[in-house]
Amino acid sequence: MMNREHKLEEGMGALLLQNHGQVMKRCENERGTSTWPSPLLQSRTMRKLLRQRWIAVVLFLIGFLHLLIVHQTYQPNEYVNHETPFPFHASDADVDGLTMNPMLSPPTRVVVLGERESGVDHVVEVIDSAFQLDVSKHPHITRQTQLTEAELKHISSQTDILWIIVVRTPCEWAESMLQLKRDMCEKNNVLQNKGLKSCNVDQDSYNFQWDDWLDVGHDVEEIIPTEKGTTMKHQHIFEMRRQNLLILQQFMELIPRHVKIVRYGEFELNPNALVKDLEKEYNFTLNKDHIPITMNANSTPSLCMNYNKWKEAQNLIDWTVEGYFGHHSLDCHLCYGQADSIPNDVDAPSIIYLLGERNSGTTFVSDTLAEAFDPPNFMGSKLERFSSGIPVLLHKHMFRHDLLNETELTEIKARTDILWVLVVRSPCDWAEGMFRKPYHLCPPKNPERCGPDSDPNEKIWMNQNNVVGIQLLDFFTTFPWVDWAESVPFLRSSTHNEGDEEVSISKPSLDYSYENVFALRKHKLQIMKQVLDAVPKNVKLVRLKEIERAPEKFIQDVATEFNLPIRQGYKLQVPSVLTHSTACLTPEEWEAAEAQIDWELDGEFGFSPFDCRMCYGYTKSKRLYNRVMDSNKVKKLLKEQSGQEEHVPNKSAKSKKTKAQK
Repeated sequence: MMNREHKLEEGMGALLLQNHGQVMKRCENERGTSTWPSPLLQSRTMRKLLRQRWIAVVLFLIGFLHLLIVHQTYQPNEYVNHETPFPFHASDADVDGLTMNPMLSPPTRVVVLGERESGVDHVVEVIDSAFQLDVSKHPHITRQTQLTEAELKHISSQTDILWIIVVRTPCEWAESMLQLKRDMCEKNNVLQNKGLKSCNVDQDSYNFQWDDWLDVGHDVEEIIPTEKGTTMKHQHIFEMRRQNLLILQQFMELIPRHVKIVRYGEFELNPNALVKDLEKEYNFTLNKDHIPITMNANSTPSLCMNYNKWKEAQNLIDWTVEGYFGHHSLDCHLCYGQADSIPNDVDAPSIIYLLGERNSGTTFVSDTLAEAFDPPNFMGSKLERFSSGIPVLLHKHMFRHDLLNETELTEIKARTDILWVLVVRSPCDWAEGMFRKPYHLCPPKNPERCGPDSDPNEKIWMNQNNVVGIQLLDFFTTFPWVDWAESVPFLRSSTHNEGDEEVSISKPSLDYSYENVFALRKHKLQIMKQVLDAVPKNVKLVRLKEIERAPEKFIQDVATEFNLPIRQGYKLQVPSVLTHSTACLTPEEWEAAEAQIDWELDGEFGFSPFDCRMCYGYTKSKRLYNRVMDSNKVKKLLKEQSGQEEHVPNKSAKSKKTKAQK
């Protein structure tokens, strides 16, 4: 840039010298050998020279200022079109993993930030009561342009801050914002003695101009600056949301280790889970008088939407950006049997089939469903009550190496009687689970046990010896996942009775190997995405952490959304006595996972690059033996809890009823 400016200066200087030389030469021709013109000619020529010089100087200044402006305003990842500050549509962009930022010490204070009506105050209250920390709420973001390089540098330099970003599912948030605006208008009218007619906010659409407003009266430091005097008009409410999420994304990517996303719908089911994660990841010290919170009794029920409004929202929401923060298109709900959602003349699904990869929580979800709904079949063990016999897919774990073809997808689309429950787990937690429990992994030292020449009757279940000596880092990157269940017919009894006819629950292939465990995950998510795209109205997506914290809410949501009757004698479900906490990764494991995971695809299922976590003080990967022993302790506690419930049924039933009533 400086070379270009220097050349421009030289060019302008040469032009001035050239003009001066031409004038002097004409003067010499007119006056013979005289080196200076007459006074009259001098006056005329000087005026002409000054005019030419002035024009040249003006041109030089214009050129110099143009280059200077371009140099100062051009920045990577910043939008320079100020008429449309956010011109690109994020759905067309790639979603990449995060990169390491050097944070040598844990944060000492917490700043909580989120949209209005996202649950920020609740999160601040919980963290403030749990830890000996300076906890503050950041003012609402009000600006139309992205953060400048100087602003980003200022934010990222404050390494003592842990940023808690609170987000709420987009449709529930939008409805709450509409109600907030009505309430504010009515309150203002009462104060000013006006009528309520001006408070009619459109309830049947989201596609109208949204006027935002400034927060006033707060005395908290504004780390992300508000643009003073900026317009606060947006095309619609979701355009404002997208704009603010993109601003958050800017600085979050610079300091990923000091950013934690909190999905409010998940948080309010069990606020104490966040407390445990913060204690584990950042070495925060609990207050001595802290009382753990197990579950919020007032968790928000799922919102059943009007069909036209749902369709409009799906078109207005940028789901790629939402996926970055852990939300997916199924977070906006339609409900069968409701006239303005899915009318009664459209048949609701009547049977349930479940899909999910190993170590995703499919057994827990299946057991929970079986308490409320009748299984569609009784094939194999009780673990397969909602899986075996699935048309096309054969089994809940989708033992096949290819994707669904058009014929198979047509068959799935024709089965409008099926509700597909897709069970997913956070990618790094799931991969660590596959490391501890490598179900159906071909023994690396005995590859002959897999493939078309092997005996399918010699089944391979789960053997940790198959990964002994393998580091988690290698398991994430270079260790191939070779799947026995895809290499041979996986034969299972067609009934619960031993000795009865066996059928295959897998689709064998000559290719049954994946580059690593995340390549296996990508393949299974691709199959589930095919199902989701084929029958979107008949899919329920469930993340393990959510159902562990509130299985009863899951049951009620399924019954409401799909108009499924709950069977007689059903007992209300209580949260799992133990929930899976976030798995700590070393910096090397974290970087490897961020690079290997297909975050754009994972975003379709509500997972963010921020779902893989490092923990301060955790620099050496835990041995496989210790991981297995810790897992066994959890299993023992769960078994003991289950035994207590069996031996004290009245007490258990009373406990369940009391928690449900709360």
